[in-house]
Amino acid sequence: MNDKKLDISKYDVFTGEPNSSWNQDDINELVVKLAEKRVDSSTSGSSKKKMSYSISPLSQVLIKKTAEETGTTQGSIVETAPLLFAKMAMDSLERRSKALKTLKTLHSQISRSLHTFASLAPHLDPFTEQLETLMDELLTMEEEAVTDKNYQGVDTSGYPSLNKLKTGHGEREPPYNKEITEFLQENKLLASLFKQNKG
Repeated sequence: MNDKKLDISKYDVFTGEPNSSWNQDDINELVVKLAEKRVDSSTSGSSKKKMSYSISPLSQVLIKKTAEETGTTQGSIVETAPLLFAKMAMDSLERRSKALKTLKTLHSQISRSLHTFASLAPHLDPFTEQLETLMDELLTMEEEAVTDKNYQGVDTSGYPSLNKLKTGHGEREPPYNKEITEFLQENKLLASLFKQNKG
């Protein structure tokens, strides 16, 4: 077992949350440490520490029902959750990285369409130019987010055209919601359990 300590400077001193400067190696190291800790706690009977945090009523019900269905403890489910979340977040980033090539192709197609649109209606050219600027910023923003390993999505602060846009539904959903949705669609039992308790 690797006895190397995890660098605590990578955590926020007030919240205990990982700092935003983490990279893929840091995430991988954390996953390994969590897995080692999980093995240690299950084999050595080491003392467990109580933590204080809030989870939604839906999550409480899902944890309880999953424990009943699988015959495990609710604590085991909570202890395994960080590993599953880390994998899901990394899968999401990998999907986004692979999608960049297609996004660039679509961007070029849209750009050509906007130029054709403006040639047919020259008086609308100022509007199509704004649309093209939006598309340029949108693609660059996603490329930057993937390069910076932004698991939570994108940062519009450096993109004036996008920063002014209203998304229409408050806070944006993180990219890994796609992985969650697809996972639920693949597993009908989990999907029905989720819908049953969410509704």
